[in-house]
Amino acid sequence: MENQIKDATLWELVEPVARDALHKMHDAYTRGLNKETYWGYTTIIETPEGRQRTHKSPLKYSSAIGPEKGIFGRQYTYAELDGFSDLLAYTEKTPEYRSFLSPKEADTVGDRLVLVGTADLPLEIAERHAHCVGWEYDSEFLKSTYIELERWWIGEGLTVDLIIPILGSTFNQSDIPMLKGRLIETDVGILAAGQYR
Repeated sequence: MENQIKDATLWELVEPVARDALHKMHDAYTRGLNKETYWGYTTIIETPEGRQRTHKSPLKYSSAIGPEKGIFGRQYTYAELDGFSDLLAYTEKTPEYRSFLSPKEADTVGDRLVLVGTADLPLEIAERHAHCVGWEYDSEFLKSTYIELERWWIGEGLTVDLIIPILGSTFNQSDIPMLKGRLIETDVGILAAGQYR
């Protein structure tokens, strides 16, 4: 049950946007981007001349797609993504998504936050796809990445295994307090295995 889609409508709206974003990111990447505005993940490499930056690592989505064209060399807008207007309409009319994306009531700033936040879900999925499995569409990877991010959107707790790399350390308490009243539940005597909730 943990790895199941919770909001099937959201998934049906996100999937075509993420698929098209992957295609458009690949197009932007293969056409080449202006190195001055490239927001890819740069890599430092050792060369005979010393350390140098390379822009050969995969693209960060914001280099190719954004709210407006042209800014930072962006070649596509959110509105140009297949199905984005339907996804945006759904997040705007769903109170829990709107409040997640913008703490403000309907105003210009709040609307902008909802626009950018809505776009971030399918674009982040497409970006992870490009970095982890490449440009060839993999529906299972897209779906599993969506499930992880959807849990965050709906405010569901994520299970996290923690390992503290200090040999022989133990916790003398069963729960470790975190920010905002959250806890790490630990098994006493186990090297920091627990669940963050």
